[in-house]
Amino acid sequence: MPSKKLKMLGICLALLCVCWAAIFMVQVIRAKVLVSSGNWPQSFLTLRERNVIFKAVGDEPFAKAAPVLVRALVEFRPDFYWLNRSGDTPWDEKRYTNGQKNYVLAQTLWEAHLARPVDPAKADILVGLLRTAQRAEEKTMLIYALSNNNWTPAAVPLLAAIAADPHETLAARSCAINALLRHDDINRHMPRAIEIALASPIILERVLIFDGITTDVDPGNTPLNQESRDRLVSAGFEILMALQEKDWRGGGYFIAGKLGALLGGENNFHPNKKDPKYKQGKGGGLTEAYYTDSVRNALAWNQARMNSVVSPPSTR
Repeated sequence: MPSKKLKMLGICLALLCVCWAAIFMVQVIRAKVLVSSGNWPQSFLTLRERNVIFKAVGDEPFAKAAPVLVRALVEFRPDFYWLNRSGDTPWDEKRYTNGQKNYVLAQTLWEAHLARPVDPAKADILVGLLRTAQRAEEKTMLIYALSNNNWTPAAVPLLAAIAADPHETLAARSCAINALLRHDDINRHMPRAIEIALASPIILERVLIFDGITTDVDPGNTPLNQESRDRLVSAGFEILMALQEKDWRGGGYFIAGKLGALLGGENNFHPNKKDPKYKQGKGGGLTEAYYTDSVRNALAWNQARMNSVVSPPSTR
């Protein structure tokens, strides 16, 4: 016969198991209720609840999951750009806040939904969400998803309207024009692209937008005609000439490289890397002069051709 103490221990263990099972069920039920209501991003969640949500939202139709995921990614986006994700449950990183864990969970689910085979219906959903989006962050996220994962020609009029709207942020406008350059007629949209590239009062922001425009020229659907190329080169030199010398290394070097490629010569303005004067000491690499001389070469070429900067064409 078991002693009284053993009986009590058995009863306590049984009660403990019942409590744990009850807690488990409560968490599972709560997670499923949050999923069905679309309110899980705003809630404090346990690891078990996040695991349940990952499975449930992953199995949801894209039409239901997408609005919640977009909202979560915008509202919980961290101040810094990148959060480490590793392991089977990247949303369980101990050093992250609850909001950051929810962001990683939403990001993982968003990428999983977009990584599935391209579906025209999914593209239509993205266009519908973009049409009603109010925040610039939502718009850029949806445009990236359209351009990189589920493109549809039906997006062209909406993207053109965003690119043309001076009340939109430059981030949303440049994102929209980049998608159009990549998927539609480059030459049709190049005037607007140049307008956007020159619109920012911040010169280094112009550098970034110009870099995006010229990057999307290469994989575009149509070849760049000579008029568009000339206008793009002219805009690039306008940006380059407005840069202060202290920004030649950080921005001017990249503009010079883009201009050289547009003009048809690979490394057209870059000096010879093998020249000893551009070699660092024992550490290797290139000296600062290599980068600044690239800009000097580009500016000297532009001055020598005696061709003033051409105004961008009218977009009206």
